[in-house]
Amino acid sequence: MDLIGGISVANTGHRHPKVIRAIQDQLDAYLHVMVYGEFVESPQVQYAQLLVSHLPASLNSVYFTNSGSEAVEGAMKLAKRVSGRTQVIALINLTMAVPRVH
Repeated sequence: MDLIGGISVANTGHRHPKVIRAIQDQLDAYLHVMVYGEFVESPQVQYAQLLVSHLPASLNSVYFTNSGSEAVEGAMKLAKRVSGRTQVIALINLTMAVPRVH
């Protein structure tokens, strides 16, 4: 079993029959999915509805992103919308003291 989740690896083991079956089922349904809304796929809609059902009424939409950068940008826009503030504080070259382990 891989105990790290990164690029091209998953912690689901190697060729576990349930994982292989899930991949085959996905291929049969949707070979490729888009996060930008070019195509509406029912699993994406169902997942969005599930997420919205756990959000406050004032947060009634989901925006899927393609990367962490887009997710951060979306979070910043949401924070501005909810807070009503128009400025964001950013830090550059912030360093933290990390204790050394010998």
